[in-house]
Amino acid sequence: MRKLVVASQFVIVSLMANSAYAETNEEPMKIREIMQGMQVNMQQIEQGIAQKDWELVSQNSLLIAEHPAPPLFEKLRIFAYINTEMGAFKKLDKKTHTTVKELAELVLQNDKGNVELKFTQLRESCEQCHQVFREEFQAYFYE
Repeated sequence: MRKLVVASQFVIVSLMANSAYAETNEEPMKIREIMQGMQVNMQQIEQGIAQKDWELVSQNSLLIAEHPAPPLFEKLRIFAYINTEMGAFKKLDKKTHTTVKELAELVLQNDKGNVELKFTQLRESCEQCHQVFREEFQAYFYE
């Protein structure tokens, strides 16, 4: 019963946030800026690996792992949109965060031989999430 009450409250708050945000939606969503920042971090990691600049790899891995969250109302809008796919989204998000943390740890442990493999896994994790969510998400929120 408690789960039903919590779920109902979440839906109500999400709908309120969605309508409140829709009335003031003059700027692109913050999630876009966050994702663009992580894209730059991915490019920096790739450059760092190519140049064997492990500090650059480590710094940008940690920036991805600790990326900022969107504002609360925006997060609620996203969660309301994802709705029944929340489990799949959370699973992909967790996989990405785990992989990027493992990448940073490999650099700190001086295990340079496995850094490229872990970066490939990170890129694949990002691409999996994009394949499942990106196109419909962009169409829903931006078109």
